[in-house]
Amino acid sequence: MVGEARTDPDEPVLSPDGKWLAFASECCPQRIVASRLDGSEQRVLFTSPVRISLLGWDARSRVMYADSRKLHWVGLDRKPSDEAAIDLELPAGVNAVGVRILRQSPDRAAAFVGMFADRPFPGAGSNNYGIRRLVGERLYEPTSLGNSAGWLNDSELVNWERPPAALNILTGSTRSLGISDDEREGTALSGRILLAQGDKRAIYVLRIGIDTHYRLIDPGVDVDCAAPISDGLFLCHGADGWLYVMDGELAARP
Repeated sequence: MVGEARTDPDEPVLSPDGKWLAFASECCPQRIVASRLDGSEQRVLFTSPVRISLLGWDARSRVMYADSRKLHWVGLDRKPSDEAAIDLELPAGVNAVGVRILRQSPDRAAAFVGMFADRPFPGAGSNNYGIRRLVGERLYEPTSLGNSAGWLNDSELVNWERPPAALNILTGSTRSLGISDDEREGTALSGRILLAQGDKRAIYVLRIGIDTHYRLIDPGVDVDCAAPISDGLFLCHGADGWLYVMDGELAARP
């Protein structure tokens, strides 16, 4: 399965090497703290008198956070060469009140970033919320993320549209996956296997790059399948109380 890094507000986030957790303390002052997973060491990376947003980690194992005007990077060792900041490109007088990573590429080189502001800004909706693409240390134009099923590779996110399409996070462009529009929406992606669920006895699977139509399978029991757990595998919750693992690659074969 192609993995991904994703953060929710105020939740600790795990470093790429799996050895550190970054978390934000309560305001004010608010601190960004990194702690070894075994609890042997803690490092205060940044202290702020005002509310800030912890985003996560980048591909260089730097912690990302945002204040009302800028997005910042700071390394575990606080080396000047690891520190950077870019403008959130909000108009004068407009300030961000919440910033978060919505989806981050598996290699952590790029992310879709959502921003709430205290007033309208270009590209924002009626609730003063907008999405930008973050590639490396650069923000790009307003974009629409849509409903996504998962990552096909390090740069392409598969959306649920009918028919499904691949959104390139590096360029913002979309491409067809050669899938016919059969009024089904994907619900999960594992490797190249796209899964869609009808009712509890109607599961549809499709191999991206090979199939043009979903294949209907009967799992034999009433199940809800949604969580990808490995390449081509999905975890299913049975109505009988058991957990099942479905091999989407095998099920999709004629």
